Amino acid sequence: MKFLACSLAAFLLVSCATQSTGRKEFTTLDSNRDGTVTSAEFSSHITSESFRQLDANGDGRIALAEWQTKETARTAVPLFQALDTSHDGFLEPAEFSSSNKKRAHLENTFHTLDRNGDGGLTWDEATGS
Repeated sequence: MKFLACSLAAFLLVSCATQSTGRKEFTTLDSNRDGTVTSAEFSSHITSESFRQLDANGDGRIALAEWQTKETARTAVPLFQALDTSHDGFLEPAEFSSSNKKRAHLENTFHTLDRNGDGGLTWDEATGS
């Protein structure tokens, strides 16, 4: 899950570095359209996009087989089982987004991007301007 979240964050940064696709990606992240991406907006988008990519068959939940197509580390199965709080063999969106470790990782990534430390990511910060 860490790899997928990092990959998505890197993709967003690269996208933002190119004016044409970058502005669209930034606007997607900025859900309230105030010109600043908050930590909550960033985390929400990365989480939902990660879920969407892991849910290969699009049924709204992630099976272990789908999980293992992206998560190949030795700890992938135990992590899946820990997140599957209903013990039904699937991760629902609420289970997927409830990981404290994942939230902490996304927070750290956001704060790295938030160069001036004001709690918001602006277009200039995203593009390095």
